[in-house]
Amino acid sequence: APDALLRLPALAALASAGAEPKANHELLTLFASGLLPAFREFASAKGDAFFAARKLDRSACEAKMRMLSLCSLVCDREEVTYAEVAAALSIEVDDVELWVVRCTSARLLDARMDQLRQVLVVSRCVNRGFSGDAQWKALQAKLGAWKTNVRAMIGALAKQRSAGAQLAPP
Repeated sequence: APDALLRLPALAALASAGAEPKANHELLTLFASGLLPAFREFASAKGDAFFAARKLDRSACEAKMRMLSLCSLVCDREEVTYAEVAAALSIEVDDVELWVVRCTSARLLDARMDQLRQVLVVSRCVNRGFSGDAQWKALQAKLGAWKTNVRAMIGALAKQRSAGAQLAPP
């Protein structure tokens, strides 16, 4: 998990070091668990020179943050409106599909775009971090639902098999 990476002694030490190492730690923390608005605030405060000194393309970093923010938004949801995605990514609703395609191409999520309802139907999403009881409970609920569905399918197949056996000629 990204938060485990941040707890490594070498990286944790950056947080209490001088201004430059601390800024590097802040940026890493944003990529690990932050959202686009926090990144934009950080980038505005640090300026283009910060990114240039680290040989980072600020616009590429912002694009990555948009993708990570989309993952955070849809992670535990089955449906998300285009308007919600546009608001979270600070984009126009017309650009939502472009960002969904980018995230799908990067294998960060699997989703179907319902253009008529302007809804993103999420089937899978990379979780940016996995810690805490809420995520374990969500996983337990999903596994429980899968277990119930598999049992129902097995029951339906058994019923079909027995119905087919009764109709077969002797």
